[in-house]
Amino acid sequence: MAAAVELLPDEERIVITGLGAVTPLGLNVSETWKKILEGKSAVSCISSNNIGYTLNDAVDIAGQIFNFNPEEYLHPSEIKKTHRSHHFAYAAAVEAGIDAGILDGIPTPEKNRSNNLLRNVIPEEVGTIIATGTGGSPHIADLEVIELMRAARELSYEIVFEEILKKAGRRLQQRSPFNILRTLPERTASVSSLALGTEAVLYTPVAACESGLQSLIEAYKAIKMGDANCIFAGGAEASIDPISLLSF
Repeated sequence: MAAAVELLPDEERIVITGLGAVTPLGLNVSETWKKILEGKSAVSCISSNNIGYTLNDAVDIAGQIFNFNPEEYLHPSEIKKTHRSHHFAYAAAVEAGIDAGILDGIPTPEKNRSNNLLRNVIPEEVGTIIATGTGGSPHIADLEVIELMRAARELSYEIVFEEILKKAGRRLQQRSPFNILRTLPERTASVSSLALGTEAVLYTPVAACESGLQSLIEAYKAIKMGDANCIFAGGAEASIDPISLLSF
């Protein structure tokens, strides 16, 4: 189903001026598009070497991103406070900004950046609406506790419960205070906004599988309403973890 929208004579078209992408097919738009034209699959087998731990044998495939180095975009101190999905979002936003002519190139990673990176636009008129489905929520999953739960069939529930409490207690004491910054969904947009220096509308739509599309719709409406003249819009996800894979 489709609907046509008739523009009034004095209305200006809202257009996409730049593209950016970090996908299982490539780390930029050109690589991704080339693989699409070649008919390459974005799905591959998961191994513990890829993600650092072993998953349930029932799910062994996913759309994985390889050879992505966040240090090309963010300072190590910022990487500690951000989730992998935030890195993808920012890298794609940078490519889109370069393509649109509002960034001169990939910004040099700096600690506590204070200078504005945007060119040919007014920061107060540039917004950021980047969506996500799960955001950094995989950080919430305590993998050791999950493994104990899977072992329930081999142990009595009393022993499992006791071990979970003991294990979770130790893990919670070791948790970094930066974990909250990694898990908040809004950080999917705000990390890019802070790094690029956008100062107009800023938020993160969360609408399951259509989150990325929803961000484009929201960006269109925001520009139509005069809340911004330019918006970084799209979606980002990085949820190859036991809970996500077993759920979806």
